[in-house]
Amino acid sequence: MKKKKINGKRPPRPTKQTIGQLIRQTRKRKGLSAELVAFECNVTTSRLYQWEVANRIIEKNIPALAKALRIPASQLRSVNVKRR
Repeated sequence: MKKKKINGKRPPRPTKQTIGQLIRQTRKRKGLSAELVAFECNVTTSRLYQWEVANRIIEKNIPALAKALRIPASQLRSVNVKRR
């Protein structure tokens, strides 16, 4: 099935959310500081900021990050891109 064109253009494709986007959006929505989340994950704030721009993070960090963000780890795993 073809998508209808709007004003002669196709609608933009939905973009898949990255794990970094999910981390940042969740942290900000819940009003958590980067320093607090980093402390609870036992990493530096710099490392947390690196995760917030990443497409993938190491699996061993997910449980602590999920706990710090107060979300299920499965939610983070669902957007974590696997290496090929």
